[in-house]
Amino acid sequence: MTTVTPLPIEGSWIFSSEEFKDSRGIFREWLPNSACKEIFGKNLEVAQANFSVSKKGTLRGIHYSLALEGQAKLVTCLTGKIYDWWLT
Repeated sequence: MTTVTPLPIEGSWIFSSEEFKDSRGIFREWLPNSACKEIFGKNLEVAQANFSVSKKGTLRGIHYSLALEGQAKLVTCLTGKIYDWWLT
């Protein structure tokens, strides 16, 4: 089951999903369409997905845009930390 927690920034949420462990490892449903349907009223349509691995001390940024046709961002951190200055 995925829980969705709204953040102080309008249109931002934290999606948390249950983790299942067994002798083979760990399984997690990253982002089910049902959670997107609940929030956005429609299924998730992904136009682009990126994954990066950074060395310790690397700073990466998410580009912000006020453009009406800008892209929505979905951010996850597999290991390490995310610092979001909007939430501090």
